[in-house]
Amino acid sequence: MKLLAAILLLFIGSGGLLSQPVSFHHLDTDDGLSQGHVNHMLKDSRGFLWVATQDGLNRFDGYSFRQFVHDPSDVNSLSGNYVWCLLEASDGKLWAGTFGKGISVFDPVSETFTTLNPVPLDESTTAPNSIRTLTEHPQGTVWVGTDDGLWVYDLAKGQFKAFDPGIYHRAFINILDVFPFGENAVLLCSGTGLYHLSLDSGELDSLDLGVSGLSCHEVVQAKNGQLLIATSKGLFMCNLLEKEGRASIGNCNVLLPDDYVSCLMPGHANEKWVGTNQGLVSLDFAAQPPSLKRWRIDPQMPGSLSSDIVTCLLEVQPGLVWAGTRQGINQFSIEPPVFQNLGGSSGQLPLCSDAVLGIAEDGNDNLWVATRKGLTRIGNFHLPKEKWTFDCLLPQQEPTMPYDYVLKVKQDRAGQLWALFRRNGFAALNQRPDGSWFFRRPSFTEGEMPPDMGLNDLEMDADGVYWLSTPGIGLHSWNPVSGEYRQYRSAENDSLTLRHDYVFGTFHDSRQRLWVATANGGLCLMDKARGTFSCHTSEEGNPTSISSNMVLSVFEDSQQRLWACTANGLSLMLPDGSFRRFYRRDGLPNDVIYGMLEDSDGALWVSTNAGLAKLQLADSSLVVEVYDRGDGIQGNEFNQHAFLETSDGRLCFGGVNGL
Repeated sequence: MKLLAAILLLFIGSGGLLSQPVSFHHLDTDDGLSQGHVNHMLKDSRGFLWVATQDGLNRFDGYSFRQFVHDPSDVNSLSGNYVWCLLEASDGKLWAGTFGKGISVFDPVSETFTTLNPVPLDESTTAPNSIRTLTEHPQGTVWVGTDDGLWVYDLAKGQFKAFDPGIYHRAFINILDVFPFGENAVLLCSGTGLYHLSLDSGELDSLDLGVSGLSCHEVVQAKNGQLLIATSKGLFMCNLLEKEGRASIGNCNVLLPDDYVSCLMPGHANEKWVGTNQGLVSLDFAAQPPSLKRWRIDPQMPGSLSSDIVTCLLEVQPGLVWAGTRQGINQFSIEPPVFQNLGGSSGQLPLCSDAVLGIAEDGNDNLWVATRKGLTRIGNFHLPKEKWTFDCLLPQQEPTMPYDYVLKVKQDRAGQLWALFRRNGFAALNQRPDGSWFFRRPSFTEGEMPPDMGLNDLEMDADGVYWLSTPGIGLHSWNPVSGEYRQYRSAENDSLTLRHDYVFGTFHDSRQRLWVATANGGLCLMDKARGTFSCHTSEEGNPTSISSNMVLSVFEDSQQRLWACTANGLSLMLPDGSFRRFYRRDGLPNDVIYGMLEDSDGALWVSTNAGLAKLQLADSSLVVEVYDRGDGIQGNEFNQHAFLETSDGRLCFGGVNGL
């Protein structure tokens, strides 16, 4: 664990489409998925992600997978393990189409399956049991596409109706997609092409795309009315023409002619997302011809696509997408944040040191950066970068500076800037009339703050009292006006004292309660009037206790939820005082959580030893987006004290490779 590794990274916010590389977060059999070849995905009305594979059905709750497989001894189990397709019907039940075993209908209340099989066309035929696609039509029916034909299931009557393949010949071989086209027609994708079926007249029209020998896999309708058609010979964009009750196709353009296109996702604004056998493709139709970006597997890039064969795409919430592949599922954002990296290996800024340990902003348009070899000032910080100015404050040039190893820099409620050092205490930072900067250390009497001791944190409360977090002699309070100085230490067998004397920092919440983060005594709430503490500690075998006794920082979000960032996971305090824990197994990039900030959209960002993570807590699940070096950040390791939201909403995080 590297509590003092550092890089400073500025998160500026959402930019244009793919202004930074897309990073993919992978989940596969190592994470509990039953099998890696993903055929289909669905997000149900309760927020679960369902993943259909060639060997089992999986339900993902944001933390872990639950596998559903066939059990020969249980008639209420999944009918077959090879699952082609999924549908959540209007009654809330999940339909799973299998290969060779019909339809399994899952009841979310009883969590059991019942089996449905389309009826045989006549006595001379057998019932088809290889189900390729399931679509609910507004008329209260489910359209069932199979390897042997098309069936319609009446939800109200509980009955199947078959369409005679003798009438519709080649159209009914391998029906791969059924797309409701208005109330009175459907479009059928099959192994032999695209067809239009009128529900009024029963007429079936073959829609000739102008290329022979192709299979049609999926069709969607764009906002402009055009059809987007995924085929074995590229992506087609066509107009559907209707005249005198018959349909035809016209004005077709083919894109990606060399790709086997498996699936489509409309995307936002002018972009379209396409899954192919040569990776994931985005098409931006704002440009003419449309501009193309492609992502493929790169074994040298951990954040690349896990497989070039993309089988399905699902947008689970605006901007957040899952891609199913031959090697598991990949989560990514189609509107990734823009990261501005300053200093370090880029050499853009003359920092005192690349090892950045803390960040602060003053009221004079300066950003201050604490490093292991001096204190850096960036002037004109809110102006364009080319107008920034830089100073490096060191004891060699400024004799009033106590030490060059600056652990933290912080501005208090009154606007006073303070520098905290690894040795020799802390000092107020002020400016002389000539514009230079100097340090002034407060003086303490014997028995108060040792003059050579460092300081981890300083916080001024609403009464003007400073709370000093020390590395080994507890929590101290100092009133510079009255001169009153107190120490709060741990005491054996006294549950009303601190549990540990090494204090990382303090935090006042919206109710002005004082929380104390300790190195091995958990998270303590102080009663200032009594001078006592109530501590939340990690208890072995108790999953509702705080996740670790080493609490690195504390944060309260805009919903007044209190979070403890610890050396072993992230802990959310619940109203009853218990905790909900989140770990790497829940999607976090690492279990060491340094700091947390909240962006203008209400998303939470945490810094870790393995990258940044954007968190959104939705109902019972945690949605996590992970960003690492492949997304444009300069390093994956971050620092305990180096995180700040600036006055203009930028999120700053410190890490191992500069500012």
